[in-house]
Amino acid sequence: TVVDGTGAPGRRADVRVRGGRITEIGADLAVDGERTVDASGALVTPGFIDNHTHVDPALWWDVSCDPLPQHGITTVLMGNCSLSLAPVRARDRAGVTSLFCYIEDLPEEAFDAAIPWTWETWPEYAVAAREHRYGVNAAAFVGHTPLRIFVMGDEAWERPATEAERAAMARVLDE
Repeated sequence: TVVDGTGAPGRRADVRVRGGRITEIGADLAVDGERTVDASGALVTPGFIDNHTHVDPALWWDVSCDPLPQHGITTVLMGNCSLSLAPVRARDRAGVTSLFCYIEDLPEEAFDAAIPWTWETWPEYAVAAREHRYGVNAAAFVGHTPLRIFVMGDEAWERPATEAERAAMARVLDE
């Protein structure tokens, strides 16, 4: 049963895929050299987007993002709840690690073993993430907490940002 995501009722159909892309949907398509997968009794749907995840660190030790793809999730949105892995200066990595692990109830040893921390800025993180190649599509917010710490250091926890610091945060966010 093909459910196309438009709100139309599901319908019995075949789906042809060539070169990793859907090229045809229709009833009783003739096999034309492609691999056949019998999806009888199953739903065939577009990939689902999980728009609130905290998988930012987990994708470094489990690129498949297990078990999300098993549930049809093909895209994750991370950087939620003010947490992200960038921007983070080298001097602040331990603190951000500790915060992330506290909030997510993760062992710091997992971070230390899996997160390469080859970046400080968001653009550097984006390069590292692309080279790492996740098993799901990933989009991310820039966490407000690391952004504040990146600009303000430890004072981010003690006081509001000054006008100059807010402008600096905006410049870093623009990256």
